[in-house]
Amino acid sequence: MGMGEGNQAGVVIAPLKTDRAWAGVCRRERQRRQFCISTTVEQHDERKRQMQNPFNDGKISVFLMAGVLLIALVGCQSDKPAPAEVEPTLEQPYAGLEERDIRALDPERVADLLAGRGAGFALSAELNHYPGPTHVLQLADQLALTTEQHDAVSTVKAAMQGKAAALGAQLVDEEQNLDHAFRSGTITAEQVSSMTERISDLEGQLRNVHLQAHIVLADILTASQVATYDALRGYGVGEGDTSHVMPESHAM
Repeated sequence: MGMGEGNQAGVVIAPLKTDRAWAGVCRRERQRRQFCISTTVEQHDERKRQMQNPFNDGKISVFLMAGVLLIALVGCQSDKPAPAEVEPTLEQPYAGLEERDIRALDPERVADLLAGRGAGFALSAELNHYPGPTHVLQLADQLALTTEQHDAVSTVKAAMQGKAAALGAQLVDEEQNLDHAFRSGTITAEQVSSMTERISDLEGQLRNVHLQAHIVLADILTASQVATYDALRGYGVGEGDTSHVMPESHAM
């Protein structure tokens, strides 16, 4: 093969090598672009997933955290056994009172009656500026009682308590008889009438004894002492009360 022929072959071969190299470059560029495109798509999909699920990026809002805690607490409580259903019951205000010795009287009231204490019998006087002897003696220093006043109030108290204690003992006996009669299951309507009449009469006598003691003290205490007594006992002037003017019987 001559020189001319060799040159012609070389001219043909060179372009073939160049085409092959260019084809390789193009192939690699296409692969790079495809990689970039796929990477971009994956990144976009990842961002979308993060937006849809904020837990992935660690930025949990306060509200979401509170929700998680609430769910956790509810889950913990759900493990506890449900409380047993309780059938609705009627009110039972007197339950247990059947254990009393005298079922119509509580032990404290029985003690007051036997000791001759007021037991609420003299509230009509006490709350209308007519002090009672027991509390006046308790407040003797604050009321600045004179010796004569102190002795007079003490005498009134002793007389009141003596009568009240005797009547109180009778009242307790009558209440006990009434209670036992009902327990026996044999009580009659006539017995109820007679027993309740005696009880009512004793209660009336007791109330009279206590109220009379308050009346007597109105002639022993001064108006100033009565006002001080009311203040110390915490008594104010109620709505519609016109008795804030001290009774004329209070000593001057």
